[in-house]
Amino acid sequence: MRTFLSLAAAALLLVSPFTAQAAATVKTVNYDTAYHKTNPMPSAGEYTGRMTLHFYADGTVNGTYREEYQGNVHSVSGGMRGSTIWLSFGMKSTHQFNGTIGKGGIITGSLTNWRGPNVYTFKAVPSAS
Repeated sequence: MRTFLSLAAAALLLVSPFTAQAAATVKTVNYDTAYHKTNPMPSAGEYTGRMTLHFYADGTVNGTYREEYQGNVHSVSGGMRGSTIWLSFGMKSTHQFNGTIGKGGIITGSLTNWRGPNVYTFKAVPSAS
């Protein structure tokens, strides 16, 4: 049993640098965002903000979102597969986003609030900073 544990520990030490390296592979993109309510009744205005997302090789996505109108900062977590992306906003994941990443890295889709029936059209455009 002791030999088995020693071999398992040695194997873990050999593999861990490769695992850490794969998880560290990241692409960071800053976005200008805008969303407006479409259901149950459309809104006249839109909400704007700034989002920074980190894209990892394993499909994990995380980052931050800052509301422009109040300045609040929310955590963002999610993932992507191909051009499909899903995100949760806030510590309690009160807003859920499902959409796609299209030409030029533009993210579009629907943002919903799990506390109510509101649905928003969401768009994030990569920014220079």
